[in-house]
Amino acid sequence: GQWEACRRAVQDAFRSGAEPDNGFLRLRLGQALFELGAVAEATNWLAPLYLAEGLAPFDGEDPKYLASFRGGLQPPPGGWPEGW
Repeated sequence: GQWEACRRAVQDAFRSGAEPDNGFLRLRLGQALFELGAVAEATNWLAPLYLAEGLAPFDGEDPKYLASFRGGLQPPPGGWPEGW
């Protein structure tokens, strides 16, 4: 529930050399931004994570994070792969 502290910590990690494609950090930053009301910015972190790794990073997380952007994505030709 300490979303502002979480946002700062993850952004500090990125500034200190953490890779932007780190799924755990992307998820936590997206969640923090979502909870702070920055839904569009949260989508910028969560949607690429979903497109790269599918549903796995969201397993066990509140479904509201996935639902916040998934409906706005266009499926690829042929539809979403199994597990996406």
